[in-house]
Amino acid sequence: MFCRWLAGYTEKEPIPEDLVDEQLSFPRSATEVGEYLAEKALQRTPEDLPRYSTASIGRWVAAIAWGHHERGFPNPCTARQVTDTLNGIRRSTHRPTKRASPLLVGDLRKVVLGTNVTSFPAGVKGTRDIALLVFGFAGAFRRSELSALLVGDVFLHEEDGLHVRVRSSKTDQEGRGQIKALPYGANSATCPPCAFRRWYRLLEAQEQGRPEVMRALRGQNLAIHVCQDPWTGTLPGRSPLFRSMAKTGTIRATAVQGDAIGRMVTERAHAAGIPARNITGHSLRSGFVTQAIRAGATDHQIMRQTGHKNPATVHVYARENAPLEQNAVTTLGL
Repeated sequence: MFCRWLAGYTEKEPIPEDLVDEQLSFPRSATEVGEYLAEKALQRTPEDLPRYSTASIGRWVAAIAWGHHERGFPNPCTARQVTDTLNGIRRSTHRPTKRASPLLVGDLRKVVLGTNVTSFPAGVKGTRDIALLVFGFAGAFRRSELSALLVGDVFLHEEDGLHVRVRSSKTDQEGRGQIKALPYGANSATCPPCAFRRWYRLLEAQEQGRPEVMRALRGQNLAIHVCQDPWTGTLPGRSPLFRSMAKTGTIRATAVQGDAIGRMVTERAHAAGIPARNITGHSLRSGFVTQAIRAGATDHQIMRQTGHKNPATVHVYARENAPLEQNAVTTLGL
């Protein structure tokens, strides 16, 4: 963005890579950076809101600083001219944060029960989507974490239900890993081990051909627990767990991408008549935190599952989605 602006290109015009190198071949001044930020901060949407959030502008500043650091140049972003401009933008920019609406347990159950899991080919995708929905909610997974799961990352546990290994995540770039427990559910439709087994059976059935897949679909019933059924576990551990699919019902060998998971959550929720406007892939993780807060879970208990490092992040969900929890207004006797 900054290089394009320096070269006089508009945001939508492609800029040659050699021109990027040319623009950053020498250090840029604090005046240039300040003018760039001020110009972007003044741009408005058709609704007369700031076009860019302060978070976006902050990321641009970090990118400019990193570009100079990589080339051994002094960082112009530390100059008072730039910091004063950035602080002024933060004070004057009031753009409401667009957060994902949470899917709570009742919403999740409604979406799951409205999903076709018995006919071909819709039932194949429906079975996969239910597993994604239940995993995403119970494990407070990010879309990228669901996409990265391998078959060998899921372990059946006699007492706990499932142990799911997250090898790396947004807040764990070093790959220290985390084990999330997905317990048995009282309701068979939203029981994580049941959802996993139903999807796993279809993955195994596809190895034997379409007739076997159709046979497996006909035998499915969301009202019946399958979490204690005999286990075979024949699939290669290094293969993706949640895979992309063809419209014909064929399960591909490649992992489903995070964007596709987000679209699926939105489409399934809207098809089930969930009224919330901003349903996204993050609504599952948001729903877990919100439901846990309403159930009286502590910050530590919530962070054990979500992997958050700072309780302040959990408090954002409380303020946005559960404002009456631990709020003194409920003690006033109104």
